[in-house]
Amino acid sequence: MQDQYRRLSRTLIVTLVVVFSILIAGGLLIFKNEAPRPAKIVTEAGTTLVSKQQLISGQATYEKVPVG
Repeated sequence: MQDQYRRLSRTLIVTLVVVFSILIAGGLLIFKNEAPRPAKIVTEAGTTLVSKQQLISGQATYEKVPVG
């Protein structure tokens, strides 16, 4: 009986290590492959339309709006 619990414990630990390794690797890949954000968006005349800070702020606002 004690042997069975020891085996189950090892199986649980190995499973947790593998699963969390996959989750961490996936998170790092998503972060690494995130779309680039331009420093600013300008018109042909050189006038700044949107800065990087405004772009990020607008994205945060858009993500807060409930869908429905």
